[in-house]
Amino acid sequence: MNAYLLPGIIGLLLGLALHWAGFSRPAALRDTLALRCCHPLRSGLYLLGVMLLLTALLCWLAVIDVDAIEVLPLSAGVLAGGAVFGVAAGLCGFTPLTAFAGIGGGPVWEALCTAAGCLLGAWCLPLLDAP
Repeated sequence: MNAYLLPGIIGLLLGLALHWAGFSRPAALRDTLALRCCHPLRSGLYLLGVMLLLTALLCWLAVIDVDAIEVLPLSAGVLAGGAVFGVAAGLCGFTPLTAFAGIGGGPVWEALCTAAGCLLGAWCLPLLDAP
């Protein structure tokens, strides 16, 4: 029971933060990516900064083992994947994370289709031949 309680609370808080920042609506995400609306962007960057500070604090307190953190090299595949992800987020108005927030507080059918596509992509990922 305890193994599911903390991740569930963290997921609920993350979903609420995404909804309050306005990321559960596709139009808000498109406006944020186009730099037309600064409130969701400011909220997202603030959330990212707080999480980075919390992670650094937990590493400093030795709660998170620094030796277990693997830093992957930057390659052309990573940059191409980021570009494809950005274009897809701009076209459909959802990311995998905001799609789950949109199921609870946005356009349900669009968010469900996006989440199903993300889950299908994650399921098919091992079928790709990675070098």
